[in-house]
Amino acid sequence: MNTLNQTSQLSRSNSRNSILESFTDPGRAFWMQWLAGALTSAAFLYGLTHYKMGSFNELYNLVLGLHFIITPVTYLLANAYEVKGGYLKSAIKIGLGWSGLFIIFAFLAFISKSSSTYSREVMLTWFVLGYLGQLIVYFPLKRLQTKAYEAIKAQRRVLIIGEGANNEELIDYFKQNDSETLVGWVSLREPEQATAAQLNRLGNIDKLEDILSTQSIERVYLFLSAKEQAALKPLYLWLMSKQIDLIWMPDLSGLILVNHHSKMLNGSPAFYLNQSPLTTSPTAAMFKSLFDRTVALLGLIALAPLLILVSLIIKLTSKGPVFFKQTRQGWNGKPFSIYKFRSMYLHEDTTVKQATKDDARITPIGRLLRRTSIDELPQLINVIKGEMALVGPRPHAIAHNQQYSNTISTYMMRHKIKPGLTGWAQVNGSRGETDTLEKMETRIKYDLEYINNWSIWFDIEILLKTPYALFKGDAY
Repeated sequence: MNTLNQTSQLSRSNSRNSILESFTDPGRAFWMQWLAGALTSAAFLYGLTHYKMGSFNELYNLVLGLHFIITPVTYLLANAYEVKGGYLKSAIKIGLGWSGLFIIFAFLAFISKSSSTYSREVMLTWFVLGYLGQLIVYFPLKRLQTKAYEAIKAQRRVLIIGEGANNEELIDYFKQNDSETLVGWVSLREPEQATAAQLNRLGNIDKLEDILSTQSIERVYLFLSAKEQAALKPLYLWLMSKQIDLIWMPDLSGLILVNHHSKMLNGSPAFYLNQSPLTTSPTAAMFKSLFDRTVALLGLIALAPLLILVSLIIKLTSKGPVFFKQTRQGWNGKPFSIYKFRSMYLHEDTTVKQATKDDARITPIGRLLRRTSIDELPQLINVIKGEMALVGPRPHAIAHNQQYSNTISTYMMRHKIKPGLTGWAQVNGSRGETDTLEKMETRIKYDLEYINNWSIWFDIEILLKTPYALFKGDAY
């Protein structure tokens, strides 16, 4: 009877896992999401034509047919239903794929001279409602997909092989992040000293075979210190025969890494320890530059009335030029002249001093400009010239670079990409005066986090958060 119950439970578990895996497999997930969205948008078109014209005109059969043929292509190109992507990013990608469909519609209607046969009101309304309908379907499915992914991951039983003194951070990661189920760790020999990781130690390598079978291990992380590297090859070959997922994690814990990644070079893994994300992908660098300059130019045109008004107020309320220029260090340390609206009275610059809360040098209008960051808007010119980006680490005065590069070991790593008009540090409240070393260290931490995780979607997220961030934090 016990055997029957165990078999029944195993069958139910396998069935449940199969259902969960159908939601987490990228291919299946895409087609499930696409079909739900396509049927929803098709229903909207059907309802619109009935509402506007009393019936579903046969001309729209062609529209629906093209819709079901074209959207799989445009959505795949936009990577619309990425399993691990966030909600906002996926919503933008769905919008790109949906827009691609209508661009193709417009092109086909133009070359066939058939645009007048379709109701523009219906098509424009469908463009808006069809997209919103897809999002209404997408969000709950995405939530279910995320839950399924987390459930599958949580069921995976993993083991660490390596010296406990070096893998404590990895053990803490598994404890703090509700991801894979960490069974414990196995050392190659008796640890030289007791550590917190001892609580998870299951024994030495000679007990590994018993541990793998009794603990139902599915994945092994090989986290080896330098003196353990010699054991890698025989251990790897033996574990390969056990049909277990293997992940080798070279011990780089003693290094401070920026945008580190690896790739195969002549059949061997090559580890790049400090490359910029924009140099590892020339296409990304070109796309970011095009995006930055286009948005900066449009912003400069749209904000022209405000910029003219601010210029007049500055000129009428204090003596001196409208703009302030100062040399800063840009990409790879190359100097450039940064533009700002002048927010201070003219004074002698014997030393570079950051503005403080009640700084007497700041003009009345300058205080408002600095608090709202309007004084930074002329840097759109720097972006158009290619000296800055819309998003990136804020450029500091050269004197501050010299000061902090001697006290913060990672400080100069922020120059691996172009400085930005706004940045990840700024939207997280790290803006304004850095009167303590801790404040500067916090800003550098955010800057390096941005460099390590850069993507065009990350840029868009930061740009969207920037207006809200202007009302928070201290900027003088």
